[in-house]
Amino acid sequence: MNPASQRRMASAAASVLLAVSFMTAVGTPSALGQTCGSMVNLGTLGGFNSAPYGLSADGGVVVGLTFNSSDHYRAFRWTPAEGMTDLGSLGGIYAWAWGVSADGNVVVGESRDGLGRLHAFRWISGVMQDLGGFGSGASVAKAASADGGAVAGAAQVSGSWRAMRWTPTSGLQNLGTLGGDSYAVGISDDGTAVVGNSVNPSGQWHAFRWTEASGMENLGTLGGNYSDVSAISEDGLVVVGTSTNAVGQTRAYRWTSGGGMQDLGTLGGTRAIAWAVSADGGVLVGESTNAAGQTRAFRWSAPGGMQDLGTLGKAFATAQAVSPNGNIVAGQAREPGGWVAFRWTPQRGMQNLGRLSGDAASGCAVSTDGRVVVGWSEYMPNDDRAFWWRENLADFNLDGFVNGIDYDLFASAFESGSHMADVDHDGFVNGIDYDLFAEAFEAGC
Repeated sequence: MNPASQRRMASAAASVLLAVSFMTAVGTPSALGQTCGSMVNLGTLGGFNSAPYGLSADGGVVVGLTFNSSDHYRAFRWTPAEGMTDLGSLGGIYAWAWGVSADGNVVVGESRDGLGRLHAFRWISGVMQDLGGFGSGASVAKAASADGGAVAGAAQVSGSWRAMRWTPTSGLQNLGTLGGDSYAVGISDDGTAVVGNSVNPSGQWHAFRWTEASGMENLGTLGGNYSDVSAISEDGLVVVGTSTNAVGQTRAYRWTSGGGMQDLGTLGGTRAIAWAVSADGGVLVGESTNAAGQTRAFRWSAPGGMQDLGTLGKAFATAQAVSPNGNIVAGQAREPGGWVAFRWTPQRGMQNLGRLSGDAASGCAVSTDGRVVVGWSEYMPNDDRAFWWRENLADFNLDGFVNGIDYDLFASAFESGSHMADVDHDGFVNGIDYDLFAEAFEAGC
């Protein structure tokens, strides 16, 4: 049976489901306000430990690092349908994936070649491309543009590191320096703006932003002697990170070309760190101390300032990732039994996503729709694992209620074959997806 026929059959059964459902247009809280979802252990390639470093926009592709049975670290790409795949190497025994394109088809990172040299790579359609270096020097790739066509990282020049940008047409491009070593850590969606960190002539690390027109621009500090970059907005116009102020305190900043570096303040304490930014640069997330010296997760926006996202029963929480629209936040919080991953939404507040086992976990990235969170969790002593957490889809519009509105939205997506209705992330919209949604809908979860 083809997917379209399966969708029609499932749609015909929809009236039955809706008729027997206890939901109304008002609805009931999703599973009594609890978080409905499942945490999947992404496993390893035969060894111990795995860690995620990139997530596709739809949440269906995870890339990162793991160890094989020979205890060699390897770059991996994981999907729900295929599981964990070894991306190979440039001829050596080590490889590490640092970033992924929006559609999940391009992966960038670093690998040893057959001569033992460390080189940046770009992987696509099963082929790992060596991006080379400047002469015989090493190179690494840390981030990719949305389409995977531009890569940012660093390469050695006469023994010193220089931030670099690579494209198929220009090859490796030396982005310069503020005086000493420089490293690129982020790139805009269109690949035209690159951000990173460089040593200035005084030996101090400063954040930078590079474009073809402006070259490498020193973003300065908040009055101290240090700044670094955590993230860049999709359009490349907003940079966020951490800087010291005039009295040596660590503060979160937001930089724009028009406003320069802005101190975002704290939650009452003396320290704040920005870890991630929304697509338009309007929302930042991170951690800050409060007046009692406790570390709390925050969400900052210009209208609302710095907002404490709460806790899960203990004093500690940190926000590590935010969805493109700025409404979904992921990170780590402490509960009475240890540290767990969390997801925060305006409707539900901080939700405990749990952990695989052990006593620690953290959310590190979130999909565009906010329904997928990836991170790491302790699995056994000295063995952390990458995880993929997916919300059960009955609350289709993420308003905290399961009702007829959610059903109608899912049915519309299902009928059109939209990827939003691909519940099991196997690349097809069919009766299996309908059954999974129906099960969750009837359970109110």
